[in-house]
Amino acid sequence: MDIDDPVFLINYIFLFGPAPNPLLKADCDCSGGDVPVDIDDVVHLINYIFYDGPEPCDVDGDGVPDC
Repeated sequence: MDIDDPVFLINYIFLFGPAPNPLLKADCDCSGGDVPVDIDDVVHLINYIFYDGPEPCDVDGDGVPDC
């Protein structure tokens, strides 16, 4: 996980870039809902990468953080 990951999500959310595949793996904060990937996921990743914030959640339950 590095800065390319939040940049990828920003491109998807704001610039109509390619969608993460599968989309639900990019729900880094496990918020779910109608729009599973949003700016909160970008902020979550940036906090994790630069500020020792919480790990991305484990969406698929395999014991490894997704995103």
